[in-house]
Amino acid sequence: MNFNQKGAMCGLYVKISKKCHSRLDQESMPKVSSFLQGYQVKPGMTKSGAMFGLDARIALAIFGALSVISGAALYSAIQKTQATALLADLNEVAKAWESYYLDTGQLPPFLSTSSGDWEEHTYKTAELISSTVKGWRGPYLPYELSGLDVLHSKYHQIFIPTISDAGGWGGTVNWDPVGLCDGSNKCYAWVHLSGIESETLMKAVDDIVDNGDGAKAGNFRWRDVGGAHKWGTYFKIAPVKR
Repeated sequence: MNFNQKGAMCGLYVKISKKCHSRLDQESMPKVSSFLQGYQVKPGMTKSGAMFGLDARIALAIFGALSVISGAALYSAIQKTQATALLADLNEVAKAWESYYLDTGQLPPFLSTSSGDWEEHTYKTAELISSTVKGWRGPYLPYELSGLDVLHSKYHQIFIPTISDAGGWGGTVNWDPVGLCDGSNKCYAWVHLSGIESETLMKAVDDIVDNGDGAKAGNFRWRDVGGAHKWGTYFKIAPVKR
């Protein structure tokens, strides 16, 4: 088995935007100017009264523009924070899988040995929490088991399938069968976490990992798995031999 030199861990940093002032200049001032163009001193109004009304409208226009910009910036910051937290969870699973291998000298067994079954291509993730394998020093993850299923505390289930990065899977396309490892293609272990409610969150993670290359490319992908599983992530850990 060959691990990527960099391992599974990614540098996770939330970069808070420092462009508020420039965005204010570019976005709010045109709005303020447009707003003011519709207000002129009406005949019969005193000069002081007109100026007072104009000053109030200027203040309201600026306040409204700032509110819009602040709201958008706050939403973006929250989205980045959630994406970073999700990516940290994926890295935690990847690190657990690597630690299991380093301690035991072997990878977890597969869920099934039945030819053609997707479980034949998916590691028994429960081994990361409870195992009798020699050298095991876990648990490597803080999650609960339900039979052989590992249940994430916030989302749904955690799997580690072996999938080729070819075949154009992701989005609405399942990796089984187009991404199955058959010995003729390069195979990787991926962290699959289901139960993500928002595709927007998937895109935010993709921006961090792959600079936003989409659901079907790169080291981070996602798919509409449907039902209670909702959106599912696929985060590449390392190459494996099948």
